[in-house]
Amino acid sequence: MPPKKIDLGYTALLGEQKFEAGLATLKFEHDNGRYKLRIVGRGRGITALLYPGIFSGESEGRITAEGLRPDKYIEERGNPDKRRETIFDHEKGLLRIPEKDPIPFEGSPQDPLTWIVQFYFAMPKGNAVTFSVGTSRRMDVYTLNRVGDEVLDVPTGNPDPVTGMRETKKVMTQVWKGERKPDADGKPNGSAQFWLAPEFHYVPFRLKVVSAQGRSASFDLTGINAE
Repeated sequence: MPPKKIDLGYTALLGEQKFEAGLATLKFEHDNGRYKLRIVGRGRGITALLYPGIFSGESEGRITAEGLRPDKYIEERGNPDKRRETIFDHEKGLLRIPEKDPIPFEGSPQDPLTWIVQFYFAMPKGNAVTFSVGTSRRMDVYTLNRVGDEVLDVPTGNPDPVTGMRETKKVMTQVWKGERKPDADGKPNGSAQFWLAPEFHYVPFRLKVVSAQGRSASFDLTGINAE
């Protein structure tokens, strides 16, 4: 089991040019076999002007032998009027989302937060893994394949007061990449990529998601705090 509380800090980067868009903190805590995950993000610079307010997401559920099993996922985009709640009805195998019919699922689905840290609880077996990810709008299915290894330069310590630069540590990561299952029309539906660090129980040190329209966003780990 992980420490009772873990905070993972990420810098959000947009596009292939990696324009810095803001910061996001993923907070994990657990007790008596149940967990709570919460992410809070705020834009920087022009991103804050285009997308004002705070994005937050929260997941609650159980810790099982197969990893995290979400019961409920809530997200809020900018203000309380944009709050959406997703329920995972495991007894009936249904994903219940606002303003849509229930969506059947197979196996144990994840939500947008649990699949980020799912490898911590269920280390990958073999070179391929499939995730069903229930969001507040749909059910996505990703199949990720291990495509190699990559060493990342990870910043450590506080910035130098003169140069603003931080020391870096080289961390070996496994690179997992895959496509999102296409819609009924067969058109490409985006992709996801994870850089997982075995030295740190497969915590993702970098994530990259690409939308069906080809827009990409990356998240680089810049801080870890555990209690």
